[in-house]
Amino acid sequence: MKIPTSVALLALVSSSTCLADNNIVGKWNCNMTSEYGEFMFNLTLDKSKTYKKETNIFGKINTDIGTWSTEGKALILKRNKYIEDGKEKESSQEFLRTIVSNSDSNLELKHDNVNTSCTKAENLSSKQLKDPVEEMSNAFVETINSGSGDENELNCKKAVFNAKDGIDTMLTVGEKNYKGGYITKTDYEKTKVELTKVEKRISLERCKGATGNELSFYKCMSDDYNHVAYCGKKYNF
Repeated sequence: MKIPTSVALLALVSSSTCLADNNIVGKWNCNMTSEYGEFMFNLTLDKSKTYKKETNIFGKINTDIGTWSTEGKALILKRNKYIEDGKEKESSQEFLRTIVSNSDSNLELKHDNVNTSCTKAENLSSKQLKDPVEEMSNAFVETINSGSGDENELNCKKAVFNAKDGIDTMLTVGEKNYKGGYITKTDYEKTKVELTKVEKRISLERCKGATGNELSFYKCMSDDYNHVAYCGKKYNF
């Protein structure tokens, strides 16, 4: 597979982490302003996608615990339990906040007529990205330049599944990143067209009758640990 677009663009499309996630991980000191007044709370967004929110309401600390995720410009907090007056209770509630702005040190959120301004108190990310695009590009380059090798025996069913699954994943994440504003519509549409063309060339029939580099590509994709971009580049598919 001849890589249809630049490595930098494909890195954005294939990365499973949106740009917002890189800055949003950490411990935040937040101030929430609404028509009912101002409230302070501490929000911890862990890199394992768990969160803890500790709110000081009239001198009492209430704690929410659950999981978090981002989708486009939205921060989604799914609470599964909360602690009030020292008593822990099960809970199932989802809170959606619009990310107005997000940097290494500041986070602005909004929902309805409520504004929340947060300052990062501690960074919990294992690695700070100086340039997210460059970092993701480097990660993708590493992916397509390394692999676990080819299988000695061809397994067409597995090879076709792995190849199509890899392309489908890139298309899905690419759509999410486009809708989230992380890649342009032009770049997204161009990549979508090219990846779709490649996907149509992959089939059980072609695999069974493959020779030369095409056969080597399918043998490469018979290994569950190989990425379709790695095998495609290796054998110029």
